[in-house]
Amino acid sequence: MELETAKIHELGWSDANLFGLAWENDGKDLRLFLHHASLPISELLCRWASDLRIDLTWAPPKDSTDERPIRRGGILQTCEGIIKPTHDGRWSLLLDFASAGEIRLECDEIVAVSKDAI
Repeated sequence: MELETAKIHELGWSDANLFGLAWENDGKDLRLFLHHASLPISELLCRWASDLRIDLTWAPPKDSTDERPIRRGGILQTCEGIIKPTHDGRWSLLLDFASAGEIRLECDEIVAVSKDAI
C-alpha cells in the first residue's frame, strides 16, 4: 500500500516511532523509518527533500536532579507531526519529539510505505 501526499497530510502523526533515516537517490530523497501509531505505515519517503533540520537528543534533561538520570537510546516517539503544503507548492514536514527535539524538512512529495508492502 502507498498513500498520496494529500492523504498522508490528513493523518495524525502523534505517537509515531522513529527508527532512523537514510538518504537515497544520490541524496535527493530522504527515507524516514517511522511506524505510524495506528496504521501499517513503516516508512515515509520524502522526494526531493531540502531544508532539513535535525535537532535531536537522547541525553537526560540538563535540569535533571536525579543522582542517576535515565539514559536514553533507540527509537523516539513523536508528540506531534505536521505535514502541510507550502506557499510554493511543496510540502513541509515537522516531527516534534517533545524534549528530545524535532525534525523539519521540505520536499516535493511524500510517499507512505505500508509494512505489508515490504
